[in-house]
Amino acid sequence: SKKNKMKSSFDGFSKQINNYQSIIDQANDAMIVIDIVDGRIHQSNPSAATLLGYSQKELEKKSLFDLHPKEYLEQSSRIVADVWEKGGLIYKDIPFVTKSGEILPVECSAKVAPFSGRPAIVIYARDIRERLAMEKEIQVQQHVIEQKNKDITDSISYAKRIQTAILPTDDDMKKVAK
Repeated sequence: SKKNKMKSSFDGFSKQINNYQSIIDQANDAMIVIDIVDGRIHQSNPSAATLLGYSQKELEKKSLFDLHPKEYLEQSSRIVADVWEKGGLIYKDIPFVTKSGEILPVECSAKVAPFSGRPAIVIYARDIRERLAMEKEIQVQQHVIEQKNKDITDSISYAKRIQTAILPTDDDMKKVAK
């Protein structure tokens, strides 16, 4: 009976782990679990592998610092320290580098969490290339609108100056009326 309870408890626990793994595997965002001390990648999901062009096994032989451009190494270390200090952080100022070497702008949500009994950082990363392209297009359109507004205002001012120069003043009208 005690053995059956333990088996039932283990089965329930195992089922719960499988459910969590299924949820993680189905997530749209990349998920990477890194060691707090050395940045080694403990675990990743299929979205992380797809986003970065690696297999999950390849990713798990790397560190977070391998995924950031070399010139961001100091900033990357500072982010890890900030996440640890604050318990979590959202940032988008450090891109990832894909396996093919492409610089990939991402927005990351990082949170401290236990992993295998040790503190780790869970990073959820989202590709923001499309968002950045739309923001740039909005800026271009705003510039076009601002330029058109300036052109219209300048045109109105010019027309007003011409009108003032051509039309007689009140004094001129009074002189003619006399």
